[in-house]
Amino acid sequence: MTDRVPGGRRRFAPALEALARSWNRLDPSVVAPWLADEVRYESIETELCLTGRRAVLDHLERKAGRIEEAGEAARIRAELGWVRTAAGGRRECVISSQGEVERAALFLVTLAADGRIDRIEICTEDPDPRRAEGSGEVPW
Repeated sequence: MTDRVPGGRRRFAPALEALARSWNRLDPSVVAPWLADEVRYESIETELCLTGRRAVLDHLERKAGRIEEAGEAARIRAELGWVRTAAGGRRECVISSQGEVERAALFLVTLAADGRIDRIEICTEDPDPRRAEGSGEVPW
């Protein structure tokens, strides 16, 4: 994976790469250092809202365990990419496919000033994950 574009700047934020890598490995410890102390993890579709690093990590560990138990049919593939904003720009995201379902969800991430993750929003409908633009980068 190329993590720099011409000119030396990173293609994606390191915290976003860590989030994708943690899903691909089913290992939440990969993203743990990148979570702000009061990180929020939200899914509007499931009405889930968690606050705090420990609560988010506990949830991710349970979810990773259930996916491991379910086997390859439930395996996550997390690709770095972009989604269009209402203003017509692009926003970095993680595009998640699971098992046979391509582009099942988007992980929209808000970063704190120090580069750590302040908020993770899981979207399955709005914005539509099928409309996201994948980069081809799947961090392992």
